[in-house]
Amino acid sequence: RAGLFGSGEASLGDYASYIGARAGGGLSAEFALPLFGGKSGVSVEAQGCRLFASSDEVSGGWSGAAFAGVWYYLPLGKSAFAFQPELSAGVVVRGIQTQDGMQDMPSGAYVDFAVQLAPSFRFSPASLKGFEFELSPVYTIIPVQGNAEHFVGGRIGVRYTVQGKSVKVKGESEGGN
Repeated sequence: RAGLFGSGEASLGDYASYIGARAGGGLSAEFALPLFGGKSGVSVEAQGCRLFASSDEVSGGWSGAAFAGVWYYLPLGKSAFAFQPELSAGVVVRGIQTQDGMQDMPSGAYVDFAVQLAPSFRFSPASLKGFEFELSPVYTIIPVQGNAEHFVGGRIGVRYTVQGKSVKVKGESEGGN
């Protein structure tokens, strides 16, 4: 499945005194694995966000991230709804503009490791074959210098299932002759 999403997250803890929130969007792809009957897989994601300042000392900033993760797909009965928790890890690159003389966080670009949890809810309407809509809470933690930045928010997106077709060669038996 390939898709687009929009996201918004609020900062928690000490970091919230500098950056109050971030909002943006991204692209994602999910690949099913043969484990558990194809109901599990791996994901890759690229996202970009604007950082919103919560202090007069910070002008704002931007961030870009790349994540890779694992997921498990749980259909909710025979309905068009499903639950798909996903755990990802990756790299976040942030550019922050601060006022001169700010010692805690000088202006510049920062590269950090991040972990993200997204327990998403999916809806696949029968009338839109191949499309899937996602609504998910999101929790992100970025460990930095003996502390951690925490973000909590949400993601909304749409995905399209791209599947290859199996082709049986005429005249071959199942034994490969």
